[in-house]
Amino acid sequence: MADELGTELTYTATFERTFQKKDKTWTSDRAKAIKEKYDELLMSTASGGDGGDGSEQSSERSDNMTLWVEASGGMKRGKIFGMGSLSRIFLSKVAASSSSNAAVSRRTRIEEQMTQELTQLKHILVDKDEEMKMVKQELSQKDDKIRSLES
Repeated sequence: MADELGTELTYTATFERTFQKKDKTWTSDRAKAIKEKYDELLMSTASGGDGGDGSEQSSERSDNMTLWVEASGGMKRGKIFGMGSLSRIFLSKVAASSSSNAAVSRRTRIEEQMTQELTQLKHILVDKDEEMKMVKQELSQKDDKIRSLES
């Protein structure tokens, strides 16, 4: 397909090729809605953009993919609607570069929760160690009393 287009293969071109008929009508309302929402998000981002000269092309691609994920309704079971195998290629880039990505946010929340639980468990362990020291001391004192009574 890249040879036919004469350019590098993009997810938008793949999506259009897959979900648009030759007469440029869409195969489903969902596909049309996703493309329209993506175009809206892209335009709003471009109008409020940083005024860059386009030298950050890879960053732009991952940002565009973030917009695509949002337009398509997010990831479901690790896949993005309409992306097929391209979703695997771009998911790792999006996850690595975008903290707003739902999967990354979820992973961060889980990591924070696990850190809190680990801290709580450490405190419990310290408390139990102190209890064991006190019990050992009491046992030692009782052993000493028993020995003194026996002698």
